Amino acid sequence: MKVGLSYSRCIRDILDGHVQEQDVLVIVARTKFDPHNDQQWADIYRGYELGWSVTGHTESDYRDLTIRMYDNGQIHQPRLFDAGRRHLGRQIIGPGTHWRDLVLIPEDLEQHPAAQELWDQFKMVAALSDIKIID
Repeated sequence: MKVGLSYSRCIRDILDGHVQEQDVLVIVARTKFDPHNDQQWADIYRGYELGWSVTGHTESDYRDLTIRMYDNGQIHQPRLFDAGRRHLGRQIIGPGTHWRDLVLIPEDLEQHPAAQELWDQFKMVAALSDIKIID
C-alpha cells in the first residue's frame, strides 16, 4: 500500500501508470476543494494544468480519477478540517519522493500493542474493501 504526499504528482503518476490506483491507501493533499464542484475543480485544474498538460491526458481524465478517489475516501485534505498551514508544515518533496510505502515489520507489532491492534483493524477493513495485503 502507498501513501501519497502530493496531490498533483500522485494523480499524474497514477494516470501515467507508474502507480496502480488499487495500491493507493490515501493521498494527503495540501488542497481544499470538492472535485464535484465545477468552480472549485476549475480553480484546481488551472493551478496544475501546466504540469499536467505535458502528460497527454485530458482534463476529464484527471477529474474522473480525482472524483473516484475522493468518493472512495482516498484523498485526505486536512484543510477541510480546519488544519491550517501551521498543522501541515512545509514539506520538501523532491522528484520521486512523494510516495511512501506502508510497511509494518512484525517486530514493531510485537513491541507496540497499539500498532498490532491498528494492523488487525486495517486487515479487517482491507478484507471488507477487497484490498490485497501481504501479511
